[in-house]
Amino acid sequence: MLDPKIIQGILTFSGALVASCSALWIAYRAYPSQKQADRALQKEHERRDVYRRFLRAANVHYASISMAHWSKNADPLKSTYLDLVAVLAELGAYVPADAQNDVLSACQKYSQRILEYGVVVEAHCGVEPSVKQVQKNPNRYPKDLSKRIRIERKAAFIAIRRDLGESVKQAAHAANVYFVATSYEETK
Repeated sequence: MLDPKIIQGILTFSGALVASCSALWIAYRAYPSQKQADRALQKEHERRDVYRRFLRAANVHYASISMAHWSKNADPLKSTYLDLVAVLAELGAYVPADAQNDVLSACQKYSQRILEYGVVVEAHCGVEPSVKQVQKNPNRYPKDLSKRIRIERKAAFIAIRRDLGESVKQAAHAANVYFVATSYEETK
């Protein structure tokens, strides 16, 4: 029969061997895949944050344009314009542009329409460079611009939600629920 000290030594060695093999397996197999999963989650979080900032900046700028139109004062548009342009640069860095769901293109089109509408409102407020721009390029600033903004806003919203994992049907439903036209918008 073996001495208990030898058995205890074999058990200690076996335990240390199992622990070191487990540590090696974790180091070479589990850790890299977990790190990759963490990276993917971090990228998704950053994209969500950029989308949130974009939608906020676009909505604030659009609201500022609407208020400027009513008050005939275009001064507040400068700061909201700069906020929107800054977020657009972030979109370029974080947002995918693939053939199936081109979020970047949809957000860019929406932003372009908002910026065009801002020029029209500035012209309405008497800002001379904007007046000249609208007169020089009447086809760029059509009468149905607010309707086009709503179309592009909805397309950008759907593209964002699709990028965040929703189906086309789910994203379209969310857009229909979220974007209810006001009575003023319906008359345009």
